[in-house]
Amino acid sequence: MTKIAAFNWKLKPTSLKDAQATIRSHKKYAKQYPTVQVVSAPPMPFVHKLISDTTPLSLSAQDMSTKLDGAHTGQSSVAMLREVGCSHVIVGHSERRAEFGETSRMVSEKALLAIEQGLTPVICFGEDERDSQGRYIDLLTEQLTTSLSLVPEKHASKVVLAYEPIWAIGTGATITTDDLFSTLILIKKILVDIYGDRRAKKIKILYGGSVKDYNADELAAVPGVSGFLVGGASHKPEMVKAIIASLS
Repeated sequence: MTKIAAFNWKLKPTSLKDAQATIRSHKKYAKQYPTVQVVSAPPMPFVHKLISDTTPLSLSAQDMSTKLDGAHTGQSSVAMLREVGCSHVIVGHSERRAEFGETSRMVSEKALLAIEQGLTPVICFGEDERDSQGRYIDLLTEQLTTSLSLVPEKHASKVVLAYEPIWAIGTGATITTDDLFSTLILIKKILVDIYGDRRAKKIKILYGGSVKDYNADELAAVPGVSGFLVGGASHKPEMVKAIIASLS
């Protein structure tokens, strides 16, 4: 399966000049490592200015509305995203869940709508702490099961999952390879319970959580890792190169 390096720019940068510099670095290393699918998710105000610079990148939005149209101020519909050249959309990121009260049911609505409109949803999920009592297992199971609840079996292979332990996002803390491997086994079991073994095997699982140049090789080598969803390192060319290279 083709590995994915997805870069979530978040609320950066503030200038078009800097946005163009970031997209150029993503494009440069996408060309250098053609076996890796590089997905870049700039802030929406810059997308129409960057679209001509994205080949051979895949362009992603950082979020989408649950509605196709109507009076929903400040939102972007999936049809709009498709119109400006997006092929992917991130849904259910922990920051959307925490700051805007986005539920797993809403995530599932967005995922299904994205698929129906021809976009690939990157569905984020992850625990806020890894407690010794194992309560995080129940949380992951509920999040993933509900986030996929509206996605039918026939569309299972059209989703990309991004496991992002919240405690590791932007903190510098990184999950151990053993813990990541055991968590991927849990995720795959949940997917088998939902979709069956044959369909579950086709679903790509990305890891996100302080992925940097110094740990990318080690994390990429964990069996079951289909790629990364990267945040803060998205604007640092040397880290972008190392992360993409680790998946090639």
